[in-house]
Amino acid sequence: MNMIKILTLIALVSGLLINNPAWANLIVIDDFSVAQGPLADRTANGVGETLINSVRTLTHQWLIADPMPTSRVQIGAGYLDANNGAGEDSQVIISWLLNPGLLPATIINPEYAFAVIKVDDNATNIHFSFNNIALANFMMPGPVNNQFLSFAMDDIQQANLNLGGVLQLKIDGSPGWDMKLDTFGFFYSPAMPVPEFSLSGLIAFGLAGLGFSRTRKRKFIGNTYNTPLANL
Repeated sequence: MNMIKILTLIALVSGLLINNPAWANLIVIDDFSVAQGPLADRTANGVGETLINSVRTLTHQWLIADPMPTSRVQIGAGYLDANNGAGEDSQVIISWLLNPGLLPATIINPEYAFAVIKVDDNATNIHFSFNNIALANFMMPGPVNNQFLSFAMDDIQQANLNLGGVLQLKIDGSPGWDMKLDTFGFFYSPAMPVPEFSLSGLIAFGLAGLGFSRTRKRKFIGNTYNTPLANL
């Protein structure tokens, strides 16, 4: 795990504890530890290039024609990294197949949450959907560094999610946009509160748990990790 990753995780664990010292659970959908790509569509014909592995489906679609396009997306070193050259625009789509019963039946305050490591000076849009039904949209005017975003699920969305299906993240933006993302998953509070621990202990626990997830690779889908939570 590189130093930037370690510092980001420390900031996450510390911030979550300060805002909400109660314990909650994190279900990691993708920590991007399984590499994929690079992937680059080179024809502005409305059809993208796609790679599929055991974790996710990744698609890159080039939107603005250019004689020498350089836009691309890849997953490596624990990050999803999308880049566009000056004046170029592309769309990146990441899809995950979720198993039924992913979230426990008796929970409160479930949220989708993800870490934005970096967005350049160009505005970037993030769209979430589940089984082709829109869930949430984010517009981020650049630049953005090390921000954690989340959005709550209502009861209907939670019930639909537990039926299983395809969760999709679509990213696009102004020409020239670049973005780097980290861990994505679900946070929820337990039905019964759990005793609190010290700040230093939680930071150490959080770093250890998230660090170990790097070596377990494919086992993170649907696994539940105990981690402190706040409204990001």
